[in-house]
Amino acid sequence: MPTKSGNLLSLMTSQWRRFKRILGLGTQFEISKQSRRLLLINLASFSAAISSAAYAIVFAIYDYQLLMPMIFGNLCVVLLYCITPFWHRFGTNAAAIVFSLTALVSLFLFVLLLGPESGIQLNFMSAGALAFVLFGFKQLGLIALLLLLSLVLHLTATLYFEVPFIDLSQHKGFLDTLYVFSASSNILLVAAVVWYAFQMVNEAEEQSEKLLCNMLPDSIASRLKNHPTELIADRFDDASVLFADIVGFTELCNRLPPNELIRLLNEVFSQFDLLAVKHGVEKIKTIGDSYMAVAGIPVQSSNHALRVVNLSMEMLSAMEGVAQSSGYDLRLRIGIASGSITAGVIGKAKFSYDVWASTVNLASRLESSGEADRIHICSQTKREIEQEYRVEIATPRYLKGIGLVTTWFVVERNEMPRS
Repeated sequence: MPTKSGNLLSLMTSQWRRFKRILGLGTQFEISKQSRRLLLINLASFSAAISSAAYAIVFAIYDYQLLMPMIFGNLCVVLLYCITPFWHRFGTNAAAIVFSLTALVSLFLFVLLLGPESGIQLNFMSAGALAFVLFGFKQLGLIALLLLLSLVLHLTATLYFEVPFIDLSQHKGFLDTLYVFSASSNILLVAAVVWYAFQMVNEAEEQSEKLLCNMLPDSIASRLKNHPTELIADRFDDASVLFADIVGFTELCNRLPPNELIRLLNEVFSQFDLLAVKHGVEKIKTIGDSYMAVAGIPVQSSNHALRVVNLSMEMLSAMEGVAQSSGYDLRLRIGIASGSITAGVIGKAKFSYDVWASTVNLASRLESSGEADRIHICSQTKREIEQEYRVEIATPRYLKGIGLVTTWFVVERNEMPRS
């Protein structure tokens, strides 16, 4: 049976969704890049409509006969603000222009009616901050025009409207109250706009940092962020490199439509990425249907070879699972080599963290000369994992650029590690 708290939460969720739909009126006509600014224009318009309606109610309660022009004027402004979303269909700046003109003209007329002692002219001062929200940071011409109009109207209203159309000389307390409200709302509006600007900057920095961390290891991203001109190049005396390749992928490319091919690769490599994080292995890159990862960098570890082999075993299992679910004959060939490597960041427009050295070349040759569904390793990797895994020697083979070498295949994990 639903609880009262559950019903309240459901009601609040429903109301919030309804509010978001209202706030998004008209924005569906624009591309997503502009949608945030259009939503802000809607929010500003609806907030201004609520504020004008509140002023109309206050004027009606205080003295509806004396302040009838103000009541009628505010109700007209409420209507104009409420139809702001309609103007989005005429261009990305149409609603902002209509909103700005409505605000400037109505404020000017209200000061004309009540005089500068009401403080209404103070609202022109917030135009400088609000202009960037309404038009974005690239529409400098429109922003400059809005600022100039606001300044001219503010000075005109302050210096030349000394005698108001509605005489409130006998209502000094009411005028003071209006002045306090105008000053307070003006300060709050500027504060809100500045807060929003800082929020945008923080979000941009967080997104940039997140993107950088997705491209580079955390420690490398931190070094690059703190010292952007520094050349990042490190040598590691002991690390393990893994290359994995999907057997027969070229043939598969010729048979599958592009969307199915990319979906399949994404499923495979996404699982590999999760497994790499699980085993503390750093993914370096994918090249077509090949996957490259390294353990022991940029943070050194004594069990780097074991981590890579553990990862490889789970990669084989993951590939088998994808093959069963997709119905395609997917098999993986893996090569692992251990030794010294050089690692660093190259590029300016698109950063890349990469590794070099004979160890990398050996791992690549072990992968290409290996067998499907098997993990092909060098002698050094074998020495570092033989306490945990049973291995078998492979037929000596000639590796291009390296020569005749003795290599090994990982068979299975030892049930009890050797003492």
